[in-house]
Amino acid sequence: MRSEIGAVTDDVYLSHVCITHVQNAMLEFERLVKVRHQVVAGTMHHFTVQVKEAGGGKKLYEARVWEKVWENFKQLQSFQPVGDAAAA
Repeated sequence: MRSEIGAVTDDVYLSHVCITHVQNAMLEFERLVKVRHQVVAGTMHHFTVQVKEAGGGKKLYEARVWEKVWENFKQLQSFQPVGDAAAA
């Protein structure tokens, strides 16, 4: 896993989020679709990712990750579906 979550190419971290933080669903990371950042008490990273579901269908999810670099802190705040991958 890379130390900088803010990097757009942080596929290793995102695939870990997709696989380990979605209960009762098996998802495989496919690609990073969109990234935006919001400065809060740290940085809130919003990642839109395309995943492949167990049945082969593709879907978009948004992962929100809160990071405070000075505390070596990263926490997944939410991981929610946002629509069909065909829309991307």
